[in-house]
Amino acid sequence: METVFESEIISSSGFPTATPVLDVLRPSPSAGTQRLTTGDYFFVSSAVMVAFTQLPYIQSIVDFISRQPLAVFWGSLLGLPLVAFLLAVAIHETGHLIAARMSGFEVVRVKFGPFTFREKLEANDVLSLGYTVLRPQSAAGLRWRTAAVVSGGPLASFLFPVLLEGALHLLPGRWTTMMVPAAGVHLCSVVSFLMGVGSLLPDIDATGNFSDGTRLLMLLKNDFRASRLLAILELQLGLNSGQHPRSWGEDLVARAVNPTDESFDFVGANWLAYQWADARQDLTQATGYLEQALSGLASSPGHLRDRILLEAAIYQAWYRHNLVKARLWTSQIGKLNALSPLEHMRLEIACCWAEGKSFDAWEMLQKYLQRVRDLPVSTLRTSAERDALEWKAQMESRMLAGAWATMHSWPYERQTQMV
Repeated sequence: METVFESEIISSSGFPTATPVLDVLRPSPSAGTQRLTTGDYFFVSSAVMVAFTQLPYIQSIVDFISRQPLAVFWGSLLGLPLVAFLLAVAIHETGHLIAARMSGFEVVRVKFGPFTFREKLEANDVLSLGYTVLRPQSAAGLRWRTAAVVSGGPLASFLFPVLLEGALHLLPGRWTTMMVPAAGVHLCSVVSFLMGVGSLLPDIDATGNFSDGTRLLMLLKNDFRASRLLAILELQLGLNSGQHPRSWGEDLVARAVNPTDESFDFVGANWLAYQWADARQDLTQATGYLEQALSGLASSPGHLRDRILLEAAIYQAWYRHNLVKARLWTSQIGKLNALSPLEHMRLEIACCWAEGKSFDAWEMLQKYLQRVRDLPVSTLRTSAERDALEWKAQMESRMLAGAWATMHSWPYERQTQMV
């Protein structure tokens, strides 16, 4: 099914369809490469300035450790800055986690580089604070609670140096005169403080995540971006509680998808809006929302990016019966093996349908439904079973319509043969 919006927009884009990304007529944005944000520039430049102003102290430390064994020398010279940076990051994220726990948010993911410390992530979790992904638990006072979570990181970065330097000051004199431990404490304090200041500078990183400063500013001003974020969290709350997407208010969905920018919030909002329109069988709106989500994939974390790519493949197979484009979208999924068995089955069912094997697809859907019912009782299982039953009803309706069309074509074929 092709959808058409305003002809002026289509002609100006130079494509024969209003969904050039979904139709693979224009390449989808690749994952954004990392770039330095305003906070990163501040952190690096400030660290260099501090190093220059403290050259005599740094030189005395280097002279001291140069007289130590080689392992101690290199361990101190390289290890202290690395430990200070990692500790500052850990303290900052711990501040977010503590604030989230106190404000009624569930921590569903904590990941730093290749290391994952907590993984309860679902495709609908869209509140990302850098290394941490959170899930709201209630809608009461959502704006101020979200602001508290965001401010937890910078606050921890500022409090940590105070506590660290205070503890060093209260220690017996023999500890404070030990050059390497004292230097490590001072270094951790400086790095943590600079990281706190850098996180408060307004900017957006390559993955579309707003800085803590931008989040706080938008929430305090309660502007359009704050309204979008709060609408997204309300929609996510509805999904987590087992609410059917079609029951969402149109005004809430409209508030979630505005304004348009290059942020992860915009991608997450259009992903949720797609589920709403798809549940209502409004294919015109669903196609538009999916196209918007695909066009912003460069600013999407991996878990959501692969889920949207999977949905594009299923959409092409199920709604447009285009197996070639479905395979193309499947090939774009970064971690195909990381998809759950149920997600793999959804894709296989849609592709089987696109091949014209409607009865085989129906049988596969029966097995899919049984596997869903074998899951532990939860709102997730309830939602998956409900969606599977709706898909089954749509499939049977299409099969019945196809059978009627075939039956009514028989008399015409006979008359043609007789002529």
